[in-house]
Amino acid sequence: MITTIQSLSYLLLILLGTPNLTFIEVVPNHHKTIRGYLSEGQTIDTKWANNFSYVNCFPEKDNKKFNGNQLLYILEMPENSALKITAISNKNISMFAYQIAERDSKNIPPHVRDVIHCASSTNNQNNRKKPEFIQLNTAQKPCKVVIGIAGANKINMGAFELDLELVQQF
Repeated sequence: MITTIQSLSYLLLILLGTPNLTFIEVVPNHHKTIRGYLSEGQTIDTKWANNFSYVNCFPEKDNKKFNGNQLLYILEMPENSALKITAISNKNISMFAYQIAERDSKNIPPHVRDVIHCASSTNNQNNRKKPEFIQLNTAQKPCKVVIGIAGANKINMGAFELDLELVQQF
């Protein structure tokens, strides 16, 4: 559960220039589908994702696949669980997702300095309607997950569906 202090920290980040951060609650062992619109996002500098010492999300050559409008989502992921993330659109989109510590409220794009794990999904061709997919896993400690959906090649408009399946193993 996100505390009041954490909510205020996220609000401060939004006021300081971190756009479109949406909190999502996903019930373990259920699906959640969210419909989003790139036109509600904005471009975010992606240099943070190329820092191979701390983040290593995607190589610099892939920055153009994330240079359109972006929307950001954050959720809590319990221990011993897997999160399956799928995004689909009729536009060319890309997706990244990374895990941060449960109490971390500072590592939100473009101010990302340190993550537990980061992954990205990009279509190498302009293959619209092909799903982007990432799976993240936790072991004994819960964490937060930040998901970014971005238009590729400066795409700033278009709808997408984000499907989340959180599977908790007991």
